[in-house]
Amino acid sequence: MKPVAKNPNESLPNRHALYNAISGAGKTQAMAQNEHLQKKSNRAIFWDTHASFRADGYSDMAALVAAVKAAEKKGGGYRIAYTGKKSQKAFAQLCRITWSVLDGKKPHVLVVDELASVAEAIGKDRSEFGDLLRESRKFNLVILCSATRAAEIPKTVFTNCQTKAI
Repeated sequence: MKPVAKNPNESLPNRHALYNAISGAGKTQAMAQNEHLQKKSNRAIFWDTHASFRADGYSDMAALVAAVKAAEKKGGGYRIAYTGKKSQKAFAQLCRITWSVLDGKKPHVLVVDELASVAEAIGKDRSEFGDLLRESRKFNLVILCSATRAAEIPKTVFTNCQTKAI
């Protein structure tokens, strides 16, 4: 069962973005400069197995969950990253954690570096990440994701990301 987000706001725009380029072309730097990551009041969760972003990193999922819960309870902005081993299971858990904290009244950002490394499909994404892409806009989530090869990521990303930087 999917965790429940709260306070939906249908008037919020789609601000999801895909950054697609070859290795070394600056996808990570472009995402790091995104206006939504520049706001210190935003709550940001990162899938960052190479520790490329400025964030408090956790290689253990249980520690990450505890850190997100503590930061949400404290209020204000935060930057928390999963820096552990890549796996679809860990990525699905990160997506569930993201769902559980969404609140249409509070801006959140989910950054997914190299989506192809954990994507479950190249067609319609029926995973927790696909649900986030399709349904999270109204809960004030901005998803920023990168990919080196567009052919290796779900079509759901293309149809649900308002902005595409290639």
